[in-house]
Amino acid sequence: MNALPECRLESLNSCRHVIDAYNAAKDRLAFSSAGRFWNSIRHIHQLGKTGAGRKVAIIDSACDLTHPRLKRVIDRVAKFVPPPGGQNLEHGTAVALLISEICPESRLDIYEVVMEEGRVDIHAVRDALAAVAESDAHVVNLSLGIERLQKGEFHPATQSEEFEKAALNPKTWQASKYPDDPSCELCPAAAAVAVKGKLVFAAAGNAADFVYCPARSLSVVGVGFQEVSVRQVKTSDGIGMDSGIARMPSRQSAWLDLIVDEIDGVLGTSFASPLRSGAAALLELTPNSQAECMTCTRLSLMPMLDHLSTHGHGESLPREFFEAIADKYNKALKVLPHVHCAVGAVLRPDLPPTDPSGCFLCGHMFGDLYLNAGLFCLEQLNFQVAESLLIAARRLMPYSAEAAANLGAAFRLQGKFDGALSLYDEALRLRPAFQNYSRARDVILDEMSKRQPPAWDSPQCVLGVRPDPNFSGFLSAGASTKGNSQKQLSQAKREWKLRWQGDCFLACNSTTIENKSDSIKGSTQISETLCVSFDGKALTASSRPQTMDGLFEVADFMAAVAGSLTWRMVRVKGGEEFRRLFQMCQLRRSLDNKL
Repeated sequence: MNALPECRLESLNSCRHVIDAYNAAKDRLAFSSAGRFWNSIRHIHQLGKTGAGRKVAIIDSACDLTHPRLKRVIDRVAKFVPPPGGQNLEHGTAVALLISEICPESRLDIYEVVMEEGRVDIHAVRDALAAVAESDAHVVNLSLGIERLQKGEFHPATQSEEFEKAALNPKTWQASKYPDDPSCELCPAAAAVAVKGKLVFAAAGNAADFVYCPARSLSVVGVGFQEVSVRQVKTSDGIGMDSGIARMPSRQSAWLDLIVDEIDGVLGTSFASPLRSGAAALLELTPNSQAECMTCTRLSLMPMLDHLSTHGHGESLPREFFEAIADKYNKALKVLPHVHCAVGAVLRPDLPPTDPSGCFLCGHMFGDLYLNAGLFCLEQLNFQVAESLLIAARRLMPYSAEAAANLGAAFRLQGKFDGALSLYDEALRLRPAFQNYSRARDVILDEMSKRQPPAWDSPQCVLGVRPDPNFSGFLSAGASTKGNSQKQLSQAKREWKLRWQGDCFLACNSTTIENKSDSIKGSTQISETLCVSFDGKALTASSRPQTMDGLFEVADFMAAVAGSLTWRMVRVKGGEEFRRLFQMCQLRRSLDNKL
């Protein structure tokens, strides 16, 4: 009779680090948890999601049932090995603590499959999987496995023609090249659990040329770690932007489905798997929603990897290469489950737009896609699309310094220094004393210091306003008649007339006023023409009114237009006197509308 292959626990050396990190006073793991994964988990907790009503089955060694955290959350212990197997506690305790840290209100079932000497009993794992299939657990975690694939069989770096196929669907690629071992008992047993509607997560393995069974199974989500790193990409003005593309450690299996940020000092995919298991329970993923997430994750991998390869090449790459990256980003964005920005609305007109601020699923699973697609558009100087994506990234990931800084870069490169400054301030709050952000902030302050308040007699902005979306329709209607620059579009209050002139929306008022200035002796009549134009970004006054009545009328007219088009004031330039008048007129008109 052939001996059974060895089934082993992973990462035994890191168990103690996890267990010792537990802080009983705070009831949490106190190790350093850098990276967007952990920031996202904390954000989801703040949104009120903590895993209530979810259950995770852990097939592992026994757990320490006296642990102050675990004794509150463990519902069931099932022993599939003879006594004294329960004396092997560290691995199962560490795995359970990680799941409970991610999903604190979930319940845990423990299935003991480790013998006294630390050996995993394959038959016990198979029997435990059969029991889990009939249980009320939603998610199953296996931080163990049997090594498959011989060293040297495949090297993505030297077989680039196969890499894209493997990256887009590693399990299908593996199955086509290396069929399942018919003697494997774990893969079919895990697949039977998945058929029951449960999500099965397993450690991918800690050797680059191997993969564990059952993580190898098409029905199982194989999990590995990624390095926590942020790459800097130079902008056209020499200041960097952040790339959210991370690397997988070379010491682990390349054949995996999902990755998660490494924990400082905790090595091994045994501890990556429970993080993803806990996150799936926290997000209340189902097999269908998990499959959708996997599709988008795989589609987003290719443009991000190609995008990463462009850094450092400058303009030496052909334009077609960048167009191909843009097409791949579009394909990934098109399969996202929700629409959170104008770009998504164009790609998915079948879905209604939703507020990204409360979408913990997209923030957790696809924040990097928004971040890197926005970065790519920013590098291509496609500011409108970049802003749309990065605003969504910022709202999906308010904890991300990269999202704040990249949106700040988009504003900075367009000269929108006020908005850029506040975003870099926020990025520095999230990542204190980061040199690149401080440098960008200094550049912005220097540029802002060069800007002088506009003179009254200059055609510069007196009042800066930003219209709401309804104004786009108003301009569209006016654009249809723009060919006749003198055609009056509407009649405003008093004698003000609105019309198109060139590329600007123009309001004019010609009045005759009495001048009693000391510089001109006697009383004379002076004809005055005041013009206020709007070029799509700001209202502009052509000159300073020569009387207080004229100044008041300009302020009142602007307030009337602002009220009728529901514009929102951003800033007022040109003097405190005008600012006070404008705000007074706005307040008066607001009160009139309510009465």
